[in-house]
Amino acid sequence: MDNIYLLPSQISYKYRSLAQEIVELCPISFATEIALTGSAARGVADEDSDIELNCWVNHIPTIVERRKWLENIGATEIVFDSEPISDGSLWTTCLFQGTWIEIGWQTELVQEQLLQSILQGLVLDSGRLVVAGLITQAIILRSQGLLLEWQKRLVSYPEHLSARLIADLIEPWQSAHLVKVRWALVKRQQRFALTQKLTQDINNLLRILFAINKIWETDIKWLDKIVDQMTIKPVKLIDRINGIFSCLPLNEKVFATIELIIETLKLLPPLPEIKQAIITLENNLVKA
Repeated sequence: MDNIYLLPSQISYKYRSLAQEIVELCPISFATEIALTGSAARGVADEDSDIELNCWVNHIPTIVERRKWLENIGATEIVFDSEPISDGSLWTTCLFQGTWIEIGWQTELVQEQLLQSILQGLVLDSGRLVVAGLITQAIILRSQGLLLEWQKRLVSYPEHLSARLIADLIEPWQSAHLVKVRWALVKRQQRFALTQKLTQDINNLLRILFAINKIWETDIKWLDKIVDQMTIKPVKLIDRINGIFSCLPLNEKVFATIELIIETLKLLPPLPEIKQAIITLENNLVKA
């Protein structure tokens, strides 16, 4: 049966079965802990989704070793990332039985150190924070107990992390000069630069909502599904975000973005820095 005739949940189930097949073909020396992550793990995969596998081991296999294994199990179109991403993991993309597979390798020690830093509130960048969300939503396919231990430790979202993260994210909105940049870009008709700025605004807004809802950050490919999990949020959040990135005039895009940020900040405790950001944004809530 072709994927096009399957519901997202059915495709996710099919991908989970395929992922398990890969795991059974993977030597234990290549990965002692393996988890299915991404859209298939969340049950929302569609015909355009790939399979995302995360592997942890004491020593990451070399490119030569990984290539030989993948070729032996029938994978094709094998591509290795030359450098690790922000969390230190190394990724490989390949085609297996007609489905694209992304496989990431990370050492157990480095992952453990990263999780400790996250739980201590020392990590604020999204590139590394999403690892916590990845692990909490993961489906364990192979484990010696470490993955389950990590998931248990991540059940509670640290209050101190939320406070530090929000303080960091709202800082640019406290500066009148930095907020006014958006209106300058409207005046100059700099559409690309303005889109970048508004994208950053909405991304920071969403990260604040993750924090105040005590939900670990994840990628935002399925934003409607993510927002459904949030109990604290502005009204009609998805519709308003989609509107900002529609064909609205530039000044209306900026107005709608600032208005949405203000509503989000008013969901937070009235701390001095939050009040300052709200005042600054309200002073720039004009349709130029």
